[in-house]
Amino acid sequence: MRINQANLLLEQNKYVISHFKQNPLKKLKKILIIGSNGLVGLNILSTLINLKKKFNLNISIYCVSKSSLPKNILKNISRKNINFLKLDITEKKINQKFDLIFFCAGYSSPSSFIKDKKTLFISSFGLNNAFHSLKKKGKLIFFSSSEIYNGLKKDFIETKSGNINSDNDRASYINGKKFGETLSHNKINDGYSVLVIRLSLAYGAGPGLSDKRVLNDFILKALKNKKISMLDRGQSVRKYIF
Repeated sequence: MRINQANLLLEQNKYVISHFKQNPLKKLKKILIIGSNGLVGLNILSTLINLKKKFNLNISIYCVSKSSLPKNILKNISRKNINFLKLDITEKKINQKFDLIFFCAGYSSPSSFIKDKKTLFISSFGLNNAFHSLKKKGKLIFFSSSEIYNGLKKDFIETKSGNINSDNDRASYINGKKFGETLSHNKINDGYSVLVIRLSLAYGAGPGLSDKRVLNDFILKALKNKKISMLDRGQSVRKYIF
């Protein structure tokens, strides 16, 4: 039996909501996911849909992405109180106010964020535009990155960040995330509720066929070529989170 992508995401994320005995979204009316088409955004959306169903919630979810949501997901997700907007958050503000905003826009694949000249703007102009849509008593969750530590050889602790030359291929992505964290702390000082998450290497249900992150690339090579070929000598050791 062929399982569509939407049902797979919803089924995977049932595990998450099984841990909630009480409604974690109490008193919330409107939630915004910026970057809803990515691996993180799709899993957040799936979890929210399951929470709506479990607790019979009457909340509205708005999903924003620069590209259209894949049709195979769109047609298999109930559209009740779920709105999909195609919008470049670096260029436009959303003229509505939200109780909770997930900012997970951007690329996690180096081949993508190195190529896109707007990478630096996503966590700077884009995040600043997102704050325009946050209610004063609302909460924004900013997904930063473990790339913040790039340049450190040891002592990976939250009070230290790495250094990278401004002409480095990864500089736009890393410095954009650093700007986003600084902006977030400024907003906290202004009285806003902001949570900064430095997400490390992640995998799970949801990536598209064009996703070039290493684990997804391995899977696609195995399925297509029946063989996994390395792009380097394979000496790096990394830890992933599902």
